[in-house]
Amino acid sequence: MRRGVRKKIENGNFQTRLSLPSIIEVVNKLTPEQKSAVDKLGLGGLLHLKCKTLNHKLMAWLIKCFNPETRTLAIHGRKYTITSKDVEVLMGIRSSGIIPKIDGRGEDLDSLGLEVESTGAFSMESLKVAVSRNTSDDDNFKKLFVLLAMGSLCSPGTKPGIRPQLLHLVKNEAEMEMFN
Repeated sequence: MRRGVRKKIENGNFQTRLSLPSIIEVVNKLTPEQKSAVDKLGLGGLLHLKCKTLNHKLMAWLIKCFNPETRTLAIHGRKYTITSKDVEVLMGIRSSGIIPKIDGRGEDLDSLGLEVESTGAFSMESLKVAVSRNTSDDDNFKKLFVLLAMGSLCSPGTKPGIRPQLLHLVKNEAEMEMFN
């Protein structure tokens, strides 16, 4: 971990692009059919998020206590192993299935009508608008929702938006339903 990042974490003064209010705002407007489609994608836990803010000092403390190599959290002399099943139970997202390759070839998904930023990433705001305007539970809705979830929660990165290298993950709807 870079020294500057470590210092920010130690002080609790780090930033995250994790956007709970973004996903909660969209989820609250979904139709029952859309919620069912989200659940079938293995992301049903996102339909029940309640926490809208993050305690950065708590997050910093947890990060300092976590060893990513062993996936353990060391607290008061005890070590707790965090498994993918734990994440499934806590977040309500699938922990089994095909592990997706994160960086792939950028796909042409012009049909989704998303605004592309100067960085080449797809705008998170255009994703929120596109999901909110979509009234069906079709393949386009599923693709948009998965991209929004990735950008808001799962892989927020250092810049806002969805990197084109992630678009291959939503090209095939049948594969999306099998992803871990």
